Amino acid sequence: FFLVWAKKKKKKKNLVSPKEMNHKQLVSWLRSQKISADSIPKSIDGKGIMRLTAKQMRAQCFYEEDAALDVFKKLRNETDRVGKIQMEQRKTQKQMNKAK
Repeated sequence: FFLVWAKKKKKKKNLVSPKEMNHKQLVSWLRSQKISADSIPKSIDGKGIMRLTAKQMRAQCFYEEDAALDVFKKLRNETDRVGKIQMEQRKTQKQMNKAK
């Protein structure tokens, strides 16, 4: 009697930049960052919120000044983080294509 242990492949989580998020993804991401997302209007998606300044976020999403600035910074940091990862993935893919 032999037992074979199969390694489960980790599912790659699709990276989505905040500017590509729909409203539901945006709200989910904000909550994962411990940010209240209840006041985000349903008409605002990732692309829409990325166009807003911190002051505009404060007015349209009913955030306090500090919270609006925090959301603004976190969104931009996440965009930068995802952009770097995606660039590395493209570089790796390009190198793999050259090797063929």
